[in-house]
Amino acid sequence: MSIYQFTYSTGTIVPNVTLKWTTSTSTWADEGSDQPVYLTNNSTSGATTTFVSGVIAGDRIRGWKSNPITVQRGDFFHPSGNLDVVGTKIYSATDTFGSGPGSYWECVSIPSGMTLNSLNTGTATQNMDGSLSFLVNAGSDSSETYAISLNNVDKASIVPSGVGPWYHNYTYAQHTAIGYGTWRLYDQNGVLADITTTAPSATPPVVPPVTVSTTRKVFCNFW
Repeated sequence: MSIYQFTYSTGTIVPNVTLKWTTSTSTWADEGSDQPVYLTNNSTSGATTTFVSGVIAGDRIRGWKSNPITVQRGDFFHPSGNLDVVGTKIYSATDTFGSGPGSYWECVSIPSGMTLNSLNTGTATQNMDGSLSFLVNAGSDSSETYAISLNNVDKASIVPSGVGPWYHNYTYAQHTAIGYGTWRLYDQNGVLADITTTAPSATPPVVPPVTVSTTRKVFCNFW
């Protein structure tokens, strides 16, 4: 199981407010000694169960106090993608801790045998023209499928074919249409590369074409 720690938008960790995620059963469960204690899946009323199973992407997970059980402590949408990656953040749907917007649950530990960084290697690059390039280096496992996510939501994958390296690219227009934030290239064992992108203040300048002057110089000799 992976442990998710509740953190304010300021980066301040809230002690003993943790949840655990078990991939094999798609289960969220209470882990810390503080609130929340009970959890519900797609329900707006309190419950007396400390876990929810069979969770899929888009499900809304809510946490509840033990007394009274009608008071929320935790609210987020379950994302798609691999959640067994240290540093993965799941942002709150609403502010139930009174900490203001932008709080999140962050993965701080993962199951034994998994690593923070994948043994495979690759890069994620935002180019000067605003496009994005994802690359899995030659020598990486060609039997793997490499996922590309934005803010923990899968957007594409790289399925190796033939001899590496293997690529997936987005043009500036595609990048803008899909969105900005934390892009990640990862496999089932961990992260190959992360990059945080931000929207430019203006459309990237267009490089003017090279022009050739047709003006000719005329030299006159006067005798």
